[in-house]
Amino acid sequence: MTTLSQRIAALQTERGQMVRAYETALQPALDENRDLNEAETATVGEARTRLDTIDQQLRHWTQAEATLARSAEPTPGYVPGNRPGTAVTLSTQRERPVIQMERRDAYRGADFTRMAIAVACAGQWNAAEYARMRWADDELGDLIHRSMAIQMRAVTPPMATNDGPGGSGFITRFERLADEFIEMLRPLLIVGRMPSMRRLNFGNNGQLLIPRQTAGVSGGYVGEGNSIRVQRLAFAQMILTPSKLAVIVPQTMELLRRSDPPTEQLIRDDMLAGTALTIDSFFFSTTAANAQGANPAGILNGVTVNADGAIVADATVTQVTAALKAMILALRMQNVPMTAPVWIMNARTKEYLRLLRTVATEIFAFKAEIDAGTLLGYPIVDSTSIAIPFPPGTGLNTAYALIDASQLIWADDMGTVIDASQEASVQLDDAPATPPGGTPPNVYSAFQNDMVFMRLRMSHSWARRHDVAVTWALTEE
Repeated sequence: MTTLSQRIAALQTERGQMVRAYETALQPALDENRDLNEAETATVGEARTRLDTIDQQLRHWTQAEATLARSAEPTPGYVPGNRPGTAVTLSTQRERPVIQMERRDAYRGADFTRMAIAVACAGQWNAAEYARMRWADDELGDLIHRSMAIQMRAVTPPMATNDGPGGSGFITRFERLADEFIEMLRPLLIVGRMPSMRRLNFGNNGQLLIPRQTAGVSGGYVGEGNSIRVQRLAFAQMILTPSKLAVIVPQTMELLRRSDPPTEQLIRDDMLAGTALTIDSFFFSTTAANAQGANPAGILNGVTVNADGAIVADATVTQVTAALKAMILALRMQNVPMTAPVWIMNARTKEYLRLLRTVATEIFAFKAEIDAGTLLGYPIVDSTSIAIPFPPGTGLNTAYALIDASQLIWADDMGTVIDASQEASVQLDDAPATPPGGTPPNVYSAFQNDMVFMRLRMSHSWARRHDVAVTWALTEE
């Protein structure tokens, strides 16, 4: 059975043939500069008659096609230029319908995770083509290609209004790709869960200088006609320098080559967990800043431990309450504004306080409030990244702190950069060093073990705006 489109195509083909026959019949008379003879006149007349008939039939069939198209039900399909596998739903039947699209295999952070997998499996130069073949996603492949070009300092045209290599559309999508990992990382970090913490961006600057007043006030009471007294003021500058964080996440090649989304999410979670553990262990510590700016100072660095806030082993509810009161007074008596106070503690400490009972009545003293997320009215941020023992190398102590989050500053610099190697070797040491002329000990080869070392790099820093906004103590629960 011939379809409508096939009939129209056949008529258009026949019309082309008749036009050529019409031109062929006219050409001899044109070449000889004479009138048409009887045979030529008959041929031209027949061609003209058939052309008129074909044109009339084409008008009828084309009008029929348009009529049927208006009454036809829409069929599922793909929008040109969109990713394969995209579900298309027409929200309206107007001439320019609103199209809502959602990938069937999408999950949060899918683009960033697949970029990391593509780089790990195929290397930076071939990651884009690998993504196109593995996930049939031309848009992701193009995005990876351009992002790798930026990371490797390739020459790119200046930013334009179109969507070309240097276009604003690409820049927006590239920033979204880089921000995906950060947005998923923040809820896992201590700083990401602290309320009202001040967040800045270096904006490609080498440093941020933040002035602060350290002593004195700027006013006072004066008598009529007398000069306004100005007390001695003291100022200082807080200098924030971006510190580079690097995390190496090992993965087996078998795991990387599995294509199902749950496996990809497992790889994503490994990258997030390794990065969060590294940041939190430096943030909540007494570690001093490296002289070369390799790492920022821990938020407890330079703050004397609060002896009155210590929670001893087998402490009673009365003793624990007294310790918590001492922590609060340590900030209150220093006129800390307490705009966003927050407790920071290990998950073990939180559970100890939640299950602490009175001796006489066996009633949970803090359970109801801690279940609601607060302790003595202030929110709690718990993390297993807080070291046990604290500081490392001492007893079974751990630490907890009370901080006014509004007096802390976090500043981001560059987005997350991914590298990967199947041939690298790593030295299994917290402080790797190579003996002069010797072989590094505890070397683990990725190639020998059929693994890939994925390296994530980012840059940021943090600091206390006022030192008195932090108090911390040890606990032996």
